[in-house]
Amino acid sequence: MGTNGNGRRAGAKIPDVRRPMEEADCVNDMESPELDFVYDDCDTQANEISELYSYTEHPEYQLNVKAFEDIMEEFNYPPSWQRLTNKQQRTVIMKLLEHLDVAVSEIRMRATRCILYLAQGCWAEMQSDAEQAHWARINVMMLYDMGTFSAFVELLNLEIVRSSSAIASRKLAESLADSINLRVILSVLYLITEYMRTEKDNNESEYSHLVKNFKEELGTPFGEELLPVKLLSMVTHLCAGTTPHFPMKKVLLLLWKVLLVYLGGSKELKERKSKLREQAGLTPLSEDTIEIIKGMRASSPPPSAADMLENQNPGQRKLKENERALRRQTFMKQTSLDESDEQIYVDKEDTGNGSEDYSMEFQSIPSDGAQAENNPNCPYYMYFKQFDSPPPPPPLPRSLPWQSKVRQKDIDMFLENVRIKFVGYSLPGDRQTIAGLPQPIHEGIDILKKHMYTSLSEIQAEREIEIARSPLTKGEREVEETEAEILYRAMLPNLPQYMIALLKILLAAAPTSTAKTYSINIMADLLPEEMPMTVLQSLKLGIDVNRHKEIIVKAVTAILMLLLKHFKLNHVYQFEFMSQHLVYANCMPLVLKFFNQNILSYVGAKNTIPMFDFPACVIGEQPELTKECLDIGDSSVPYSWRNVFSCINLLRILNKLTKWKNARIMMLVVFKSAPILKRTLKVRHALMQFYVLKLLKMQTKYLGRQWRKTNMKTISAIYSKVRHRLNDDWAFGNDVDARPWDFQDEECALRVSVDRFNHRRYGTGGDQEIELTPLETDINSILEANIDLDDEFKENYELWLEQEIVKSSYFKMAELAALLQTEIPEGRSHLTDSHTNLERVADYCEANYFQSENKRLALESTKNYTTQSLASVAYQINTLAYNFLQLLELQTMQLAEMEGQMNHIAQTVAIHKEKVARREIGVLTANKVTNRQYKIIAPANPEKPIKYVRKSIDYTALDEIGHGARWNGAASGTPRGRRSGPPANAATLPAPTTKPPTPPAAVRAASAANTGTLGRGTLGKSSREYRTPPAVAPPQVPSHYAPNYPRRPPGYSTLPVAQPQVGMVHPNQHQSATNYSQQDLHSSMPPPPSPLIGSDGEHSQHSSLPGQFIFQRASSSSAGGGSIRGGSVSPPLPPPPMDDELAHDGFGRPHHLTMNTQYTSAVPAIVPDEEDLPGWVPKNYIEKVVAIYDYYADKEDELSFQESSVIYVLKKNDDGWWEGVMDGVTGLFPGNYVEPCV
Repeated sequence: MGTNGNGRRAGAKIPDVRRPMEEADCVNDMESPELDFVYDDCDTQANEISELYSYTEHPEYQLNVKAFEDIMEEFNYPPSWQRLTNKQQRTVIMKLLEHLDVAVSEIRMRATRCILYLAQGCWAEMQSDAEQAHWARINVMMLYDMGTFSAFVELLNLEIVRSSSAIASRKLAESLADSINLRVILSVLYLITEYMRTEKDNNESEYSHLVKNFKEELGTPFGEELLPVKLLSMVTHLCAGTTPHFPMKKVLLLLWKVLLVYLGGSKELKERKSKLREQAGLTPLSEDTIEIIKGMRASSPPPSAADMLENQNPGQRKLKENERALRRQTFMKQTSLDESDEQIYVDKEDTGNGSEDYSMEFQSIPSDGAQAENNPNCPYYMYFKQFDSPPPPPPLPRSLPWQSKVRQKDIDMFLENVRIKFVGYSLPGDRQTIAGLPQPIHEGIDILKKHMYTSLSEIQAEREIEIARSPLTKGEREVEETEAEILYRAMLPNLPQYMIALLKILLAAAPTSTAKTYSINIMADLLPEEMPMTVLQSLKLGIDVNRHKEIIVKAVTAILMLLLKHFKLNHVYQFEFMSQHLVYANCMPLVLKFFNQNILSYVGAKNTIPMFDFPACVIGEQPELTKECLDIGDSSVPYSWRNVFSCINLLRILNKLTKWKNARIMMLVVFKSAPILKRTLKVRHALMQFYVLKLLKMQTKYLGRQWRKTNMKTISAIYSKVRHRLNDDWAFGNDVDARPWDFQDEECALRVSVDRFNHRRYGTGGDQEIELTPLETDINSILEANIDLDDEFKENYELWLEQEIVKSSYFKMAELAALLQTEIPEGRSHLTDSHTNLERVADYCEANYFQSENKRLALESTKNYTTQSLASVAYQINTLAYNFLQLLELQTMQLAEMEGQMNHIAQTVAIHKEKVARREIGVLTANKVTNRQYKIIAPANPEKPIKYVRKSIDYTALDEIGHGARWNGAASGTPRGRRSGPPANAATLPAPTTKPPTPPAAVRAASAANTGTLGRGTLGKSSREYRTPPAVAPPQVPSHYAPNYPRRPPGYSTLPVAQPQVGMVHPNQHQSATNYSQQDLHSSMPPPPSPLIGSDGEHSQHSSLPGQFIFQRASSSSAGGGSIRGGSVSPPLPPPPMDDELAHDGFGRPHHLTMNTQYTSAVPAIVPDEEDLPGWVPKNYIEKVVAIYDYYADKEDELSFQESSVIYVLKKNDDGWWEGVMDGVTGLFPGNYVEPCV
């Protein structure tokens, strides 16, 4: 689908809204009498209620009666509403409202039909229309007093939700049955609103308190939104195609009447405008446009006397000569300088319609009608003899009807121009200094100031400029919570969609629309289930369809007019925001297309059958459907009230959109609206002609001198009927504002001001808020953000994905492929064929010219062939060029899209680089104290790692020496709870700042070799190893490097070490760590075992008691070397702790030994303290460790734990992964993420 909605691609040029007239204008000037139409907010109450129902809804009236009779029988009341007392009537209504809460749809809808019958006035019991209207008014007020309106709004919400379901969306709505429930609910709401509107205008009404409560209730949200907003949402849903069976006529009528009651009509607008002008210190209003125009006469030429005389005496030569003279005068250029005052007076009465097709024959008719009538020699004698002379019209006032106005902007521009002209300088902003200017200029300035008019819009716009210039000192004042303010705030989020939907409905209902625009189903509440079978039924349905469209156009135009007027009065930028979106949605060409028809036929159309209107169709006996019934109508009224009302509303909307907007006025010129508007002047109604002439006046200076020269009568009508601005050069086009290159800047500046106003007042974002909001660049945080999607989007997600994502790109590629493969090659082939055909035509024309006897006829034939051939070739070239331009445009779009994607990727990369750079800068500039560490020296030739195999110590070797017995005395050494502080050299230990990586699965033996088999390594707890979390990932040490531990045991070397003997180890004398640094590390003999260093950093004391066990930690076994990281050999491990460390084994691990005086040659079984451990701790655990880092499991068989979690080790594997239990869960975990509990 193209943008124009007709399935074809739109042209690249600006569309011309003119189209050939489908039928000739069969109504001449004599058949267009002056209309006595009185413009008002709406029609009479009877007509407004009758327009609610379609003619195809007549069978449903009896369903309402039947529902009422069934319910009255169920309630044990007689089926007569008049016979019930007031108390009984209220009881019945209360029970009906209770039935509305029933879940069964049939019972609920039967109650709604019964209430609808009551709101219709119980017409089955009435004998006349007046009686029915009386009871309808009483019943409606009683229904509202009992809370029926709010209950039916809740029912409307329920039906909307049900209709918006997926099943309802897939159903094709083609008949009345698809919207029966909604139509009943909307009819009840409309009747209540209409009667409330009528009572609102009655100042002496006894129901004034109910009207006041009703207006307040309309301003209260029903659920989550206001009732007008809910109805507008129904319109948008219909246009979107999600709910095609909504009864749009009833929805629009209800929306119109709700806005009319809630916002107010013309009377309320006038009162509020006067109040606001008084509050702003402005002069009160002295003129009312509608009231002044009521006293004007419609401009229309008199009937052509020449035609009448020719019809009466066609054979008289004298009359023919007069006819020729008069006709010559008709086609002569208008000259009024030498006309008499009498002729000018007649011309003033009869000009101003703007159509130059009208003759000016009667300008020379003598004003003395009696003299012409009694003189047989007068050429108009037969005219006055045939027609009785009408009484002379009352003399028109010689002055203009309007008081001239001028804006402050015009005075400033005038002062600037005259200062530059006479003095040679300008004083911007100075409105008082007139020194050096001539005296006539002083008088002119005084006249301008005397007629200066300041509007509320100018005051509000200046206030916004001050706030934008000084936001701190000129802050927002307290906003008055008016009805228009509340409604605008509620409509603001979706106001563009509302405007587009209303214009789509207007386009579908316009009489100039074709079948291509019927994509929106506006006939859901009209078409019957069975199509008519007879001619009379078809005629009735055709009249009903036209009537249905006219009512929809009337409602849409009234809604737009109400919103524009109230928003403009509340704040000018609210009006501008709505106007901009109407212009963006092509409202202006749509209105011009509406008037591009036989407007006289449309105004005089009688698409109504009075005997089928409510309540005439249900009161009394109904005649059979005959052709005479269809012809019955009010022939005394030569117009249709709703059609004239719609035309005037559309003209007023167009005026409001284009007033003081040069860019939009240029759109009228480009769309060639002048001929269309001039045809509209044929309707003889003063108000309609007034707004047409205002539109023509706006664009007169852009239409050119030739147009003004040939349309002087139109200009004269503008001068006599439209208000004048004193220094507005509208008739000559010399104004400096007529510069089209500045118009787009004006529109952009206005849009910026409107957006700023909405952002500041309604919190829809703003520049300051955007600057203070940080840009989110983290993909994880964006993915984790909780975005609330409404239910409608979730239900229609697949449809959205298909239309917005898939089809959009698919259509572009399909169109590109069609251009490349089909249209452009076909265009080239057509040009080639045309070249061949042109050669044949040239040969034929040449031969025909030489062979033909009539050379002139042959030459004319050749000219015709040439013209036709050139036109054909020009068309083909134009088509090919257009297709090629489309190809280039699509390619440009694709390149732009690709460029945008590349820019997005580049921006993403730049953001990532910035993040990484800032992170690295933060790490490098952190204030940390790093001590000197030992360097990593890689071996020149890495040797093959030796697998470590644990082998049990043979304790029997200690029996003969006497060191295998246990001693029952107190353990020597310093207890675990007493610490004398770290040694002097402990401060020199470097504190690592990075977290050790998790041991990989391929290399796992190094951790076990470094930490030992009993869970104690060379690192003590006091060293606070691995306490600082990493800032960035550390660089990895090469695989052949040895682990860089901060404290090296004595005798450490990167070379392999000889295997020590398994058995008893003789303890050496105690000496400090500095003694070991003096040993020869390259000696061929294995280094002596180092003294133990406790976990608290102190040198433990060796006990010489014979009953003490000495444990030997073997660094390797005879079966092979341990698997050390990178092939390096671990340093010799210290001997096991003595009694001072054995005293601490109970803290964090089970007691391996029991202290008694008996000598034991074997290790007893591991028995934990049952009283201190939880029940899930296994009895055979070998060590209790605590986590020093957080770890998250990558596989199912691993443990996840936090820092400071306690784990009981069951097994230590050779690859560095340990098996343990935590909180009753068994799994693997890296051994270098924990340390023993101390």
